Amino acid sequence: MNLLSIYKSYYPESGGIQSVIKNISENFIEIGHIAKVICLTDKETINFETINGVEVFRVKDSSFKHLMDYSINFSNFFNDNKYLFDEADIINIHSYHSFFSWQLIRFLDKKGYGSKIVFTPHYEGIGFTPMKRFLHKIYKYIANSSFIIPEKIVCVSNFEKNNLCKSFSISLDKICVIPNGIKYPIPNRSVLKTISRDKIKLLYVGRIEEKKGIQYCLKAIRYFVDVYSLDIEFNIVGSGSFLTNLKDISENYRLNNVHFLGKVTDEELDNLYYNSDIFLLLSESEAYGIVVAESLAHGVITIISKSTALVEFLSENGCIGINYPPNHIELANLIYRLTLEEVVIGPFNKNKICSWNEVSRKYESMYRELINDGNFS
Repeated sequence: MNLLSIYKSYYPESGGIQSVIKNISENFIEIGHIAKVICLTDKETINFETINGVEVFRVKDSSFKHLMDYSINFSNFFNDNKYLFDEADIINIHSYHSFFSWQLIRFLDKKGYGSKIVFTPHYEGIGFTPMKRFLHKIYKYIANSSFIIPEKIVCVSNFEKNNLCKSFSISLDKICVIPNGIKYPIPNRSVLKTISRDKIKLLYVGRIEEKKGIQYCLKAIRYFVDVYSLDIEFNIVGSGSFLTNLKDISENYRLNNVHFLGKVTDEELDNLYYNSDIFLLLSESEAYGIVVAESLAHGVITIISKSTALVEFLSENGCIGINYPPNHIELANLIYRLTLEEVVIGPFNKNKICSWNEVSRKYESMYRELINDGNFS
């Protein structure tokens, strides 16, 4: 099978969707398939390279970041590399929230490749700034073709599936739910977690964006230190547009034990998970929440916001919900209560927390079914 995945960016750029494409592509290589990726770049970089067996083609386009990811140069790339689309059995396009995806689906359909397209929208349903909320309302009116043309729509959670069906006219038999995976071993039995009150270690991993709710964590830590006088440390892994704001907030709160670690290696991240007591993800919206699955698999107590797809994790032992937007006093008191008790973590629902190998097999099965049914030409 020849899989061609397309998104606006790819490794070494980090992010949830990049991780999905990277892990599925590399697993496809391991089980004997061909995997290729097309992405955009505004950097003077290599146009083609092979990363862990995956062939990566980067379309140079200096303007796409200023045009909501619309690529001026993609048609030229297509004309020069038409064979990639001819050879592909599957063309899996990712992300509703990138204009590049809508552009591609319409473009490839007009070129006769519509019957090869699978769309994984990672749909959250809202914009996260006033401008993006405004643009999202307009975009919804023109983006319906993103769901009409593809042969299959892959959602990563039931929340995303239900949200899509409310927002667009999509046939239910066109949608399948395949969760995201994790790269860490998944324990098949429960563990008891206790927190040392000598130093309470908190962790966040992901994009540094306002919608992720890290600012609420900082406010809760300030209150926690003032009221309970216990030593607490907060490690923040990742980068993004809200990083400077968070550093200013941390400085204003005089928080000396908040560490902005940026990008870390896989080994460093593994150690951070294992050495943490509580993981925090208080997002306004998530289509799935890979880092929640990762933290639980490491035996870390996980606090999430009761919002969007994250609520589907609340049935997992060790995962605790808090209302959104979080109240900093409620969050601080919850952290303190967790230092007084043992928390059971796991075992986990195998249909919710899966390895990337299992997820890749589900994609492979879905792709094969489409090909064998004769839907793809």
